[in-house]
Amino acid sequence: MRWIPFVILLLAILYRGWILLRYSVQYVDDDQALLWNATAAYARFIVPEPFFWGQAYNAMLEAAVAAPLYWLRVPLHYALPIAAMLISAFPYGLIAALFYRKKHAAVCCLVLCAYLLMGWQWDILTSIPRTFLAGIPFAVMGALLINSGKSGRSAFAGGLLAVTGAAMTHTALIPAGLGYLFWLLACKQKRKTGSMLALGSALGVLGYILAKNFYAVNTEYSLHPDIPISFSRDIFESNLKRLPDMLSDFVFSNAGIVFVLLLLILGMFAFYLWKRRWISAVLLASDIALFFVLLALNYTGEYIEDSILYSQTRMFLYLTYSLLLICWLDCLQYGVPSVPEKARRIVIIGFSLLALISCCYKMTALTAQIDQPESVLHHATVVIESDVEGLLEQCAQVAVLAEKHQADVILVNKNRTFAYAFDALHFGDYIVYHSLYDRRTWNYVQMLQRADHRCIVVDFPSGVLSTEFVQLTDQAVTDYVRERWGLNRRP
Repeated sequence: MRWIPFVILLLAILYRGWILLRYSVQYVDDDQALLWNATAAYARFIVPEPFFWGQAYNAMLEAAVAAPLYWLRVPLHYALPIAAMLISAFPYGLIAALFYRKKHAAVCCLVLCAYLLMGWQWDILTSIPRTFLAGIPFAVMGALLINSGKSGRSAFAGGLLAVTGAAMTHTALIPAGLGYLFWLLACKQKRKTGSMLALGSALGVLGYILAKNFYAVNTEYSLHPDIPISFSRDIFESNLKRLPDMLSDFVFSNAGIVFVLLLLILGMFAFYLWKRRWISAVLLASDIALFFVLLALNYTGEYIEDSILYSQTRMFLYLTYSLLLICWLDCLQYGVPSVPEKARRIVIIGFSLLALISCCYKMTALTAQIDQPESVLHHATVVIESDVEGLLEQCAQVAVLAEKHQADVILVNKNRTFAYAFDALHFGDYIVYHSLYDRRTWNYVQMLQRADHRCIVVDFPSGVLSTEFVQLTDQAVTDYVRERWGLNRRP
């Protein structure tokens, strides 16, 4: 029985490797290209601003995780998706390893199988670098440390990690909050760990305040400002109507199986009540209640139904992690439920086969989606994809031209993905600036200065690469942009 988790782990690696090669390394959009750019900067220990460049929220964790791969010369279009996959898998791998360490190989198998039983939409969203999950691993790890009960140092680290996770990704506040709630209800050593937990949490809050203050002081860096939080009955009713469709992204079949998923969650709750696992029942009820609260949040109304990269599902990815965390905390408090050996073997073999079937089904479904130009994977209204191979060829062409003319500025019009990708591939060799919406404010500040520049102007009329050499004398690049295209930095 103890060897089965390794077989499931191998299946997970092969399946995610297939997604990597078939989709993740083939396509890139402007946010992903910006993370390429951030990886090149972080690998040189350059951190221009605390959050996602150009906005006062979300963290570029994928870039930090990808930096060691960058040092090892792994191409950026491989390094970033690998980093995204590692981030999404970490909480599952950590909790599976903890169960295995406690000699609960069967539960370890179930955790790993759960990771493989998600829908292909969930798999795609957790296989691309778009900062959807950056704070989740920190929040989960923080919740585990808060409730490890080992020492004040663990509580301190847990509080710091939990708050940091919530600061990086706001939906990570829910698994982090569940960790605190469990500590309040179950911890028997509050005096021993309480002060250190408060200190670690306070330090995390202080870090968040300082990070936000950076944008309050340097307002020009907040190119994409925060949207004020509000709740709406109309959004709640709209989200409630399409709840089965949204939840179907979390399972490997169509919306019909969602009702089975809901029955399983209700079954969990009934089991906790039946076995008088009151704390677990409170955690699960809180998690589900907060889920329905989020359905009324204005953010959850910002999505495009036929686009997976801008889907509503991206805002609820935390849910699988919070349920996983509840299962671990339940077993920590009450122990793993006793199951006869024969029944245990049947369950493990059954779920392992189901995981295998799930992967085969999803590979077939994903292949059809990838090969279909009008697929939800290739929706181009908000998130505009570029073919990686073609993008790299274009960057190589411009690099040859830039070297020939000894250029110092690469001025890009229309195509932000190209601007960020070129800067990532030739970091430090040129100042790469986008004519309208460049999130790298430090480049904008440089381009405001009057100076002599040898520019390669890169444009994409009708989507076709066009280049031109321009010599600027005692002129700001931003003035040239205004004169040539009538553009000012947005917003």
